[in-house]
Amino acid sequence: MSLRALIHACYQEPESPLYGCRPLAFVHDEFVTLAPADRAATALAEQDRIMVAEMARYLPDVKITAEGKIMHRWGK
Repeated sequence: MSLRALIHACYQEPESPLYGCRPLAFVHDEFVTLAPADRAATALAEQDRIMVAEMARYLPDVKITAEGKIMHRWGK
């Protein structure tokens, strides 16, 4: 469900900081999302919020955290 929520924010919620961003990949347990540099910090905060909220639906008694990272290049 978290992928659906992320895609919904990127493509269908003009008020979302993620609107216009593009999910590129899902690697193990993280999403790689392309965002304009000037909005990267707010988009990352929103992506983290969505990931935590979606996971909390399934694990309501567990403290969930997300630690996103802004990268200018993606590499190994």
